[in-house]
Amino acid sequence: MGGSGFLGGHLVAALRCKGLRVSVFDRGSPAIRDGWAAPEIDDVATVFYVAGGATPLTAESQPERLRDELAMFVRLLGAAGRGAVRARVVLASSGGTIYAPTAVPPYRETDPVCPNNAYGAFKLQMEQALFAQPGIEPVAVRLSNVYGPGQRLRGGLGVVAHWLDALKRGEAPVLHGDPAATRDFLYVDDAVDLFVRVHSAVRPPSLLNAGSGVPTSLAELAGVMAEVTGKRQRWELRRQGRAPDRLHCHLCVDRACETLGWTPATTLREGCVGRG
Repeated sequence: MGGSGFLGGHLVAALRCKGLRVSVFDRGSPAIRDGWAAPEIDDVATVFYVAGGATPLTAESQPERLRDELAMFVRLLGAAGRGAVRARVVLASSGGTIYAPTAVPPYRETDPVCPNNAYGAFKLQMEQALFAQPGIEPVAVRLSNVYGPGQRLRGGLGVVAHWLDALKRGEAPVLHGDPAATRDFLYVDDAVDLFVRVHSAVRPPSLLNAGSGVPTSLAELAGVMAEVTGKRQRWELRRQGRAPDRLHCHLCVDRACETLGWTPATTLREGCVGRG
């Protein structure tokens, strides 16, 4: 699911480049139609759920959207669990909102979870449904801030895309909160590489962090963007941060590195050059 979206589109392209047969589902062509699963679900080796209609900001104002998406995901899990083969179901979860606020970055998969906003709670519910479903092999990938070519401008999501777009148009990028706040930015090709490795692995871990492993302050990100674009545009600083945001957040990715041989290969500067 989500095969025509930002992450899903890159993933589909990578899988097809490897000669794999890929069936793509999205809102226009859903995997569950009138309560019935698409026939392709019956014999697939891996189901990637990378759909994401909600964002951390819209989750607060549109709870009905979360309920609908969770219900669809549960129906998909049930269909996968009844398939002719034991499918590996890979969920794109959240590494930035699901861990407990008391945990100290870099967050590890063994750290406690206790979301402090609606989006994180929604992702945790999806993980719980995933791990409770019999007849499948569950894998949850907790992603940091994924960015790269083709990322759509959506409210409250994708600071790299929003800032680069503003710079291109000669407008002032908006920086919310403390410029010293840190985030973890993962280039989309590196995220896709991890998903492909999860598909190919004999027995991947059931829970993985996916990030750059490097904390980057918003001020540092602004400096990188000014460098790669050559535009010294003024910045609009809004000191009051947004409710869903944490001050500091980055992920430990040792488990993915040690079990799957995966390493994020793209630096932030390289990724912003590619995105620009």
